[in-house]
Amino acid sequence: MHKINKVELRSLQLEDYTQLSQSFKRVYADIDSWRTRPLEREYPYVFMDGVWHRRSWGGSVENVSVLVAVGVDSEGHREVIGVAEGMKEDSASWEQFVRGMIERGLRGVRLVVGDRCAGLVSTVRSMLPRAGYQRCMGWCRFVGLLYPCFLIMPRVRARGAGP
Repeated sequence: MHKINKVELRSLQLEDYTQLSQSFKRVYADIDSWRTRPLEREYPYVFMDGVWHRRSWGGSVENVSVLVAVGVDSEGHREVIGVAEGMKEDSASWEQFVRGMIERGLRGVRLVVGDRCAGLVSTVRSMLPRAGYQRCMGWCRFVGLLYPCFLIMPRVRARGAGP
């Protein structure tokens, strides 16, 4: 993929901007389609966390929160099952995030692992009443799919691997 530098961006003509805009619309449509896809499997284990990033948008730099959920199916395969940008880590945001996953088919959750965020803990208790909650001792940060948390998960064969 070719990256556009600032000099190239300044030299773009109006029709180039239109083409670039259309490309971004297609990319955003693909992202929205992925974010709203049905969750067809059961995920007994779900790792959730909110992370904060600095983002430049419209000439200003601001902190933006991203809520992330990684599900582990019954065979031990991990998948990012939820991502939502611009939400806080309060109860209302976590409830909206979890409700969206439930509406997309999230089921079979037995254990949620996350940090000590009060909003997350109360949401899990109210919206996933059959699931337990465990605080991740390794400060669950979304680095390599919540890597510190997965150190405790047993290793399993990759899909399609031999016997």
